[in-house]
Amino acid sequence: MQQFTEKLHESSIPKGHILSSRGGVAMNEDVQLQDSEQAKEIRQIEGKCGIITVFKPSRQIAETDEDIHSLIARVLLIKQKRLQAAGE
Repeated sequence: MQQFTEKLHESSIPKGHILSSRGGVAMNEDVQLQDSEQAKEIRQIEGKCGIITVFKPSRQIAETDEDIHSLIARVLLIKQKRLQAAGE
C-alpha cells in the first residue's frame, strides 16, 4: 500500500494547470480561444425576480440544445407555479 501512495505523490501536474488553494486553474496559453462577435440582443423579459435577456444564437442550434432549453423552461415554470401556490 505504501508503494501505491508513493506513486500517487510522484504524478506530475497536468499540462495547462497550476495548483492553488482552491484546486486547478486552467492556463490560457494551452486553451485555444475563439474570436467571438458581440451577441445580438433580441429582447428583454422583465419578471418578478429580475430581467432575462434573450440573445440571437451565434451558432446553429442542435436538437440537444432545444431539449435542454425546453427542460430549463419547464423547471422554471414548475418553480413559478409552486411559488404562486405557496403564496409567494
